[in-house]
Amino acid sequence: MTIFCTVNMSMGFVVLFAFSISFSSLENHVMHPVPLPPPKIPDADVTGFASDNPLLGLHQTVKTSWIGLEEPKALAYPHAASYSEANKGTTANSIMNAISEHLNGRRPKVTAPTINNALTGEGDNRRPWCYLVTGLSERDLASLIKLGFLSNANASVHIIPFDPPPSGYVARITDLTFTATSRPTVESLIKQTISTHETVRNFMEGFIAENNDLIPQPVRESDRALEWIIESVCAYHVLAGGELRPDNNSSHWRWYIFTPTSDAAKAKVWTESLLQLKFNAVTDGYGRHATNFKCKGCKSTNHDEGECPFPEKTPHLKKFTTVLSRTIITTILCFSFLSFSIHFPY
Repeated sequence: MTIFCTVNMSMGFVVLFAFSISFSSLENHVMHPVPLPPPKIPDADVTGFASDNPLLGLHQTVKTSWIGLEEPKALAYPHAASYSEANKGTTANSIMNAISEHLNGRRPKVTAPTINNALTGEGDNRRPWCYLVTGLSERDLASLIKLGFLSNANASVHIIPFDPPPSGYVARITDLTFTATSRPTVESLIKQTISTHETVRNFMEGFIAENNDLIPQPVRESDRALEWIIESVCAYHVLAGGELRPDNNSSHWRWYIFTPTSDAAKAKVWTESLLQLKFNAVTDGYGRHATNFKCKGCKSTNHDEGECPFPEKTPHLKKFTTVLSRTIITTILCFSFLSFSIHFPY
């Protein structure tokens, strides 16, 4: 009996002990969760506004009043926008009519920008481009922002959030010979390069310790936040030149990484810190960053005019581009014929 009791007590101790271990493991799991899978970052048609402030060039008084408005608001700008004092009223009406047509007659209020004369112009790309859109419900504005672009016979309009979130776009990688089917290899190369670059890795660790409002809480509280961010790397293959320069078919890779902060200025510092990376693919080239892309049409910083996707999406823009191309070709042929006639008269 005594032995039996001893055995029972021992078994009870073992069961209690096992239960204690199981409970402790559950508690540890709650306190130190496994990080969630990182989000897949899409290759956006328009990107770059997080580091290229859309309100740049706006008169400070107007800028302050726009920021202070607490009603639902967004920003809109016409394709190939350039500030014009004489035409801004007409442009505002065109934007309003395009939006109203899309919303089945619900009319927004569209406010034209006022330029800060202290800033120098940019020629045909002169700022400020953006018009303030108000007077709509949050639902209508959300649908317009999700759409991003709308067009009718008189206007082609881009619509973005008033405070655009960081896109995650870093730059293009050039000088690699990988083809479009090598995307997993390129993404692995970028991840490995970040992980083994001591300076960049140390910067990223210090940065996310203080700037992490966009990182999900389970990830932020784990010890794997940096690895989680590195795992978010996405790369997309593009051919340089686009339709306007079909002879330039070299491969480029646009790459993205999760941005841990919503602060535009700090997000820019984060992105610029990654530009020091170079990508040694041994037999497939030595990749470098290219950042000199700025589309005068949609204002994106991940491509230039020759690669802009919006003329293809918009019949009258496509028609204009086609007519312009034909006009240029016709002009060249005429000059060539005149030159030939002068050198070889009949």
